[in-house]
Amino acid sequence: MTTLAFPDELWQGLLEPLALEVETAAVLIARHVADTDTLLVRRVLWVPDNSYLRREALALEISSSGYVPALKVAADDAAVAIFFHTHPEGDPDPSKYDQIVDEKLRSVFQLRTDQDVYASFILGGSAEAPRFSGRVFAGEDERSLE
Repeated sequence: MTTLAFPDELWQGLLEPLALEVETAAVLIARHVADTDTLLVRRVLWVPDNSYLRREALALEISSSGYVPALKVAADDAAVAIFFHTHPEGDPDPSKYDQIVDEKLRSVFQLRTDQDVYASFILGGSAEAPRFSGRVFAGEDERSLE
């Protein structure tokens, strides 16, 4: 297991889009906490509205302009880039489509950030009762986020 930790202000900001009727995405910029299996989120870079090719209650599609600039930020900071999106009022478990997206983004995120780690994080439910799921890929290993 890998622990994903947030400063309270960033966590509260991630809860806000759960009130929307459409999915929302961002790239989380995180650093490894020394001598632990913890990633500490330091920034949230939201996908700009004009980068959504499709944005619905149960689906989203994003152009590369929605995440590539965030990968440069992560690379410049020697940080891990985590793909984040919401499932408002829904189950946070990844859909088959989410798993395909992870497969496609994994190598791009790792290559562009010069990191061996790729992670994805889904926040579902509501701001009052959030639930989440997440996966971390390090080399060939896959772990869950807690």
